[in-house]
Amino acid sequence: MRAARVAAVIVVLTGGMAHALDVPLSVANREKSAKTAEPVTTGVPFARGVVKKANQVRLLTNGVEVPAQFLPTASWPDGSIRWVLCDFQVDLAASGSSAVTLQTGKTPAAVSGITVTDQSGALTINTRAATFSFTKSEFLLNGTPFEVSSGGSTYRAVPSSSGWTVEERGPMKVVVRVDGGWNKTIANSLNRFRARLVFYRDKNYVRLFVTFRNNNSFGWDPSSGDPRVDDLVLTGATFGISLLAPGGRYVFGSGVEKTWEMVVPQTGSPVLQDSRYTSKGVLAAGYTAPRPLAAAQPQYYASTKAWGLVTPPLTGFPSDQQADFDLFERIQRAKVIQKDVQNPPNTRGITLWEHLNQDIRSWNDYGDIRWGGDCGELSGNHYDWSYGMYLQFLRTGKLPFADAASVLARHEIDLDIYHTSADGAAFNYMKNWETRPSHDNPDNCFGGGRPTHTWATGYALHWLLTGDPRGRDGYEELIEGIRQYTYESFNGEGYVDTNEIRTQGWLTENLVTLYRINPKATLRTSSYGKKTIPNAIKDILQSVFDREEAAGKQGYVYAGDPPDPNQRQPLMNMYILEPLIHAYDEVFLGRDAAYAAKLKALILRMTDWVMSITYGGDTNGQGLYRPRQIPYWMDLTQPNAVEGQPPYCLMAANAAGFCYLATGTQSYRDYARAAFSDYVRYVGVAGGDSYVNTRLRTPACFNSVIYVGTESKIHGWSSRFGQYYLAAWE
Repeated sequence: MRAARVAAVIVVLTGGMAHALDVPLSVANREKSAKTAEPVTTGVPFARGVVKKANQVRLLTNGVEVPAQFLPTASWPDGSIRWVLCDFQVDLAASGSSAVTLQTGKTPAAVSGITVTDQSGALTINTRAATFSFTKSEFLLNGTPFEVSSGGSTYRAVPSSSGWTVEERGPMKVVVRVDGGWNKTIANSLNRFRARLVFYRDKNYVRLFVTFRNNNSFGWDPSSGDPRVDDLVLTGATFGISLLAPGGRYVFGSGVEKTWEMVVPQTGSPVLQDSRYTSKGVLAAGYTAPRPLAAAQPQYYASTKAWGLVTPPLTGFPSDQQADFDLFERIQRAKVIQKDVQNPPNTRGITLWEHLNQDIRSWNDYGDIRWGGDCGELSGNHYDWSYGMYLQFLRTGKLPFADAASVLARHEIDLDIYHTSADGAAFNYMKNWETRPSHDNPDNCFGGGRPTHTWATGYALHWLLTGDPRGRDGYEELIEGIRQYTYESFNGEGYVDTNEIRTQGWLTENLVTLYRINPKATLRTSSYGKKTIPNAIKDILQSVFDREEAAGKQGYVYAGDPPDPNQRQPLMNMYILEPLIHAYDEVFLGRDAAYAAKLKALILRMTDWVMSITYGGDTNGQGLYRPRQIPYWMDLTQPNAVEGQPPYCLMAANAAGFCYLATGTQSYRDYARAAFSDYVRYVGVAGGDSYVNTRLRTPACFNSVIYVGTESKIHGWSSRFGQYYLAAWE
């Protein structure tokens, strides 16, 4: 059968309440010991209009309601709840799972639990099992401070005057955030700390996150030649226990953070929490299993459309076509599941986990992906890897995807975001560039964050699915960076005037993410008033329309700086098409008919042009086949100087799949099938412009014959793209 649809039955209730819907959730215990009343935090999406208020949701085990709390985290344009964060407790067998059911349409019973007494100078949390009291002028938990050492001095974390915030308050869980600086200046006042304390009903421990924040600026300004601020070196960090191995030299580049998680009992020593995996994807000895995650079925996630179009794996097609779909899925699974790995010719296939295990030479390596180019070997996890992994989890329900997403997201949020407001208004709170000279120094050779490789999607999903506030931090910082870059720097009223139009694409994708969470959000600007998300997207994309029109309205823009009428760079279409599709499909369709039509026409022209320049699909005199591919760069004065890129065929197939769904024109689906087939069959065995035996097939593994040493590119693409192509065959 084709992609299965969710089997839940929706019953309309009377009395003006929303639809009643049962959502089965499976809670997996990732540890080898049984758990009693284990706290679980998980995010669940809803289709538009299903849940109007959080008091229309309850949780059941074996048909009996259990105490729970619900926090709406995202909404639909009609005001109904899009995502809700559920907190509850459940008994779990060793390495086992438990079934719970989230039910909508009925008011939950009142729950008693944690109490919070928040006064001007003091805060008290009573979990019923323990009482934790704090004096707000200092940051002490059970009398223990957070301290760091640098340059022979020790510094103690001190809250700011308004540094205590109760972020989440409910009977099952309370989250308190503490912000501040140090008892004496470390280099300058930009160095900060952040802590989060998580309390659970009937538990006598605190789940604690502490973050050291180097908010210094690179001082990166190519026009002025300002020198960058020196990196900050720590020789230690402690919270009752050592958080960094003694005797080391730990370099924090400008804008870098580092977060440690621990469980702090009311009595006894804190215990560090850190999940790392062997090269086979098994939890490494001495590390902590991931917390339980309550997961719905993939078909349910897809049915809600709460994160746009998500298409589960397809089945039931003729054998040749089904083999292509199956290989695509195996390529995804092989990134994180050892049994799906295949060996490429003359080498050994590896997983993402083995790839990451190359990177544990120093204190901050684990979680970065290798990038063999420019001026360093470790990337800033470009191509939104955390989103790609969460997307594959939503599609398949495979927990290793969620594990990988969490490792990548938490690492990236610390080390790959340029966490500073001290760099003017151009590049604050954006993603660092692709490479670093050394990971012992979490730095990069291009200066501060850049809009071309900035995205918030994976971090937003990390927050929505797991409730980890660090995901929300990362997502909100990047949105603020986009606001500053778009409206407070050199871009005028959002007019991002660059022919590298992937920049406008990434900015648009991030604003679509914001729209998915809060469609009523606005970007506050100092000169242009409040900008709604649709209007901000229009501002950003105006330069794309203008540049495409200047090039003859043929679906491309001139490349080069300054733009050269003889130059084209197809990869810009590859990067911007999906953000354009998301903006059309989720922001403007059904709400702004005129702009939706304008955007759809641009998408069609851009896709038509990509289809027209696709080459390959031919056989040479020896009977070898050249897969379809798209040029990396085109120069009309040198028509034979092409550099074919087979991986782009997945992006092109996805765009053509959308065009088929939007128009019903069969030629789009014909092209999409051919491009997808050549991509999935040959991308792992054929480099650009090469001919191969047609019987060869791409091995499923974290390896590449095209971007050797740079596998992060090819696998990042294939994790994120393809949903519209797959939907064209449902």
